Formats: sequence, structure tokens, C-alpha cells
Amino acid sequence: MKKTLLLILLSLPLIILGQNKIETENWIKEKFELYGFKEGITTYDYTINFGSPPEYSVPIMVIGEDFQVVNIMSSVDIAIIPIKFISKITVLKGDSYNSNATKLIIYTSESNPISVKTITSNGESVKDYSKYELRLSKDFMKEDYPNRIKKAFDNLVQFSGGRIIEESY
Repeated sequence: MKKTLLLILLSLPLIILGQNKIETENWIKEKFELYGFKEGITTYDYTINFGSPPEYSVPIMVIGEDFQVVNIMSSVDIAIIPIKFISKITVLKGDSYNSNATKLIIYTSESNPISVKTITSNGESVKDYSKYELRLSKDFMKEDYPNRIKKAFDNLVQFSGGRIIEESY
């Protein structure tokens, strides 16, 4: 009996200090909205929402991406990501468009794709993808955010009943 009580008391700080689903969602939302990519006349701004609408069988993450090249073009993407089926998160320094950007890629399976609605001055289109890329500021690479965001997504996926696939090497 005393050993059981001791184990409970010793594990209490771990239980209290762990992030819950809402705290994890808020942290991810804060980082994506704070670290949207901006350089010169090009911007990527993000609006993030989480929910469980009745038309979806699993909790979803909705990413609104406002892309602009001032006086040249603009578009809005609305990506609906089934959280339970996120299989991998990759963070890369730089990308093919800009070496000052950080690219974060969210992967799902082809059987549970990410639905992206793109709105431009020419109209709208909806397509399904097995990955979605975000362009973030190079400052996102500081403070170990790449590893922290991967851990946050791993927790979020687990809260939704899924599992991120670990790489062997």
C-alpha cells in the first residue's frame, strides 16, 4: 500500500506537467501564425483552427494560407488535414524558392488525404494531396522548434487516436 502511494505521488508531477490536447493545439497554432514567411514583397500568413465537425469522422486541423506577391499575385489555400492520419512531419532549412525560408511538410496517407481548396483571381479548385507544405520564417529553426513541433504533432496525433511513423534511421 505504501509503495503504491509512493509511486502515485512520484508520478503526479509527470501527469500535471504534460500538455493536454488544447494546450498542444494552441502551441502549434501560435507558432504557425507567428512564424509565417515574409521577405520583400512575398508573404505566407497562416490561420490555424482545430475541430471535430460532424461531416468528418476524425478531428481535423484547418490551415488557411494567405500567399501574396505584392502587386503581382495572391492566393488563399484552405487545407483540411485529418489529424489522426498524419504520418510524418518534416522540417527543412530553405527550399527551392527561397533559402531564407523554412519548409515544414505534413504527410498523410493517400487513403486519408489532405483536401486543399485554392482560391485565386481566376477561380477555385479543390484537390487531395498526401502532403502539405508550409513556408515559415528562418527564425523557426531557432529554439529547437523543428524538434518541438514534431513532438507536438506526435502528441496531437496520439490524442486523436493515431500514430506518427518513426523513421528507422
